[in-house]
Order: sequence, then structure tokens, then C-alpha cells
Amino acid sequence: MTNQDNPKPVLPSIPAGSPMDDALRGSLRKMKNDADPQIRRLIDDILAGKRTMRDLAATEWFGRRVREARPNLEAIRKEVEKLEKEPGAADRITEKPE
Repeated sequence: MTNQDNPKPVLPSIPAGSPMDDALRGSLRKMKNDADPQIRRLIDDILAGKRTMRDLAATEWFGRRVREARPNLEAIRKEVEKLEKEPGAADRITEKPE
């Protein structure tokens, strides 16, 4: 069995293979597009389960990305409010597929 067949979770609180895990992995892959080679390797290591998101969060590059994303925070907050109003929505995005 390969690592791809049984991936480690990117975040311990989100089951590997769940819709939220898939979204997080997709976001990491997209972030690689404007990253330097060192950050690309770090993201690859995170996706392979060799490093953690804390390693990425500790970089200046990630801090810059977070600051740039702040204007989108209001839109994200509205989406979270929708999930809070819809019973079971949050559970569905963290469920591991069968």
C-alpha cells in the first residue's frame, strides 16, 4: 500500500480523505503556483505526511499570504454563518468517505 492509498491527514483534526481534507490539499497545491522552490518542497512534504502545517505557518511566505487574504475574510465569515445555520453541514464536510 502506498502513501497515496492511505494518506496521513494534513491537519490532525480533519480525517484524511474527507471533503475538508481534499479541499485543504487542493488549496496547498494551488499555493505552490506562486511559491519559491523551498516552499514548494515544504508543501510537497506536507502533502506526503513528512512535515506539518505548522512548518508552513511559520514561514514569512505564509504570513504574507495570510495578510493578503484578509480582505476575503468577510466572505468566508458569511459562508461559516451559513454552515452554522444548516444542521449537519459542518459534519458532512469533515466526514471520511466510506
